[in-house]
Amino acid sequence: MMLAEQFDHLVLTVGDIEATCAFYGGILGMKVIEFAGGRKALQFGTQKVNLHRAGAEIEPHARRPTPGSADICLLTSLPMEQVVSRLNDRGWISSTGRCSAPEQPGRFCRFTSGTRTAT
Repeated sequence: MMLAEQFDHLVLTVGDIEATCAFYGGILGMKVIEFAGGRKALQFGTQKVNLHRAGAEIEPHARRPTPGSADICLLTSLPMEQVVSRLNDRGWISSTGRCSAPEQPGRFCRFTSGTRTAT
């Protein structure tokens, strides 16, 4: 059985990264962190929310990211091949690739079925 063990991070697509950081950091008290290339994320406790600006998303990302949309990134101890096989057997179509972000080593998998997408 496939087991999603925990959240790794969330990716939030926004129209204005600075305004998003001002709200979540300045008002809600989340820590704003910056990565190489000026990429930003929000951190609270052990949770992290990566920020993508709509129209300038960073790979990998959702198939159709729009402001306010989010990608959920989960961790599992199963090999990616087993995850892909299990979901494909249940009617989900997958595409996989290598995740190149330094804080996200490994692979990602995007699944779609009809109009639903899981990234």
